[in-house]
Amino acid sequence: MGGLGVSKIFQATPSPRPGTSLLEQAHARQEHLLQERATIQENREQLPALKLATQKKLQSSQHTHAELTEAIQGGRHDLIPTITAVNQQIARHHGQRQAFANYDSILQEQQEANRQNILREASNIDMLTRLRKRPEPLGCLLYTSDAADEGLGV
Repeated sequence: MGGLGVSKIFQATPSPRPGTSLLEQAHARQEHLLQERATIQENREQLPALKLATQKKLQSSQHTHAELTEAIQGGRHDLIPTITAVNQQIARHHGQRQAFANYDSILQEQQEANRQNILREASNIDMLTRLRKRPEPLGCLLYTSDAADEGLGV
């Protein structure tokens, strides 16, 4: 796949630094997801040019194959090894074309998963920010059945 950043996309989210708050960790995860989104987009933008280049190579190889076939049929049997090599090129170009189609599909799935993860992380950041801004901690009343049986307040 050449210069496509496949390994960049599938890197794990970095581990949080010791002592970082949950909000800081959420921001770090969000930043990682935004970088991942940019890498996915870059790769998706590169694909059409790579597909086109592969298609041109395929067409060129097919044209060469047709010329060689005609020459061999005209008695040029010395070109048989050359046409065998061209057949291998054609097979390789077909494989590359299929690989790009598969990769595009993977990138689409990765892009959707990334979008959902970004939304989830934004929601986490929102919740943690609101919790942090609360003026006082929430109280909790513990009420047990023993206390209820004895009429005691806890």
